[in-house]
Amino acid sequence: MSNPRFSSSYLWQALCVAGLLSLAAPACTTSIADDKGGAVQGPDGGSSNGLRDGGGAAENLPIEQTICDDNVGSAEADIARAMELCDDSLVSITISASNSSQYGTVASYGQSYTPKSGAAMVTLATGSISASSDKDQGEVGGLAAHPQPLPNPSDGCGTADPSQVLDMVKVELQLKAPLGANGFQFDFNFLSAEFPEFHCTEFDDTFLAVLQSSGVSGNISFDENNNVISINTGFFDVCDSSYGLGCTGDSQLSGTGYEGRGGTGWLTTTAPIVGGEEFSLTFYLFDEGDPVLTSQVLLDNFKWIGEEVDDDPITID
Repeated sequence: MSNPRFSSSYLWQALCVAGLLSLAAPACTTSIADDKGGAVQGPDGGSSNGLRDGGGAAENLPIEQTICDDNVGSAEADIARAMELCDDSLVSITISASNSSQYGTVASYGQSYTPKSGAAMVTLATGSISASSDKDQGEVGGLAAHPQPLPNPSDGCGTADPSQVLDMVKVELQLKAPLGANGFQFDFNFLSAEFPEFHCTEFDDTFLAVLQSSGVSGNISFDENNNVISINTGFFDVCDSSYGLGCTGDSQLSGTGYEGRGGTGWLTTTAPIVGGEEFSLTFYLFDEGDPVLTSQVLLDNFKWIGEEVDDDPITID
């Protein structure tokens, strides 16, 4: 058997790397490896095979999403699986809630909302997650410190955040990014029975997605004016158009329990990350002002991004 290290193909590539052939030669568009499988440096001093230095993961290439959410329930591992987190990138998951009725997985919600990926999605609520529950109630008890209180909003819509919030449910993910990752994204859909009666008041139930990484520290889900996700956000437009306030129609709310109330519809948050780093991503949902009237969020379709992403987090509809 011939030694592949001395095949004609290898010799052609070696001459290319040594600069003895024109870069226009066919072999000069390929790559070779050293004895340990690492990248061989090209004439320009860079890696000749487009790999990250020391990483071995392809740069700016799509990363395949793993689907693993068949037959999931409400256990912590099931919550992660329903978001498509089921490989070695999930280090740990911790769920905190006043009541176990505040979180779970569903195959659909109402007549319009189905998973963005796979067979299930996660739902969190300040009351019961059931679509048949009374959204005018929602009190499950419990006080907690506000995770990221903000001062009076500059536009005068609402009030300064209180130091304590109610009915909080929290999902904390400890993750390790694949070596080829430049970012991640997830989809979410916020709904609230606080709307429209308590628009621009202190009763401002809120969803936060707080990232703690080497490059970002803080909430990464917000509208174009940096408002957090609440009934006052610019994205909150799935509501009866007769209300005004930017509402575009509420047919999507049929069967959710939020008919006559409102929501954002599906949104996507994208954030940068360094390949190989370990970081935390924590989802918070809580009541502000009082514990009544339920707010809820659907979460799904977490995926790693191998392509380049913006340096700053962004949320789009």
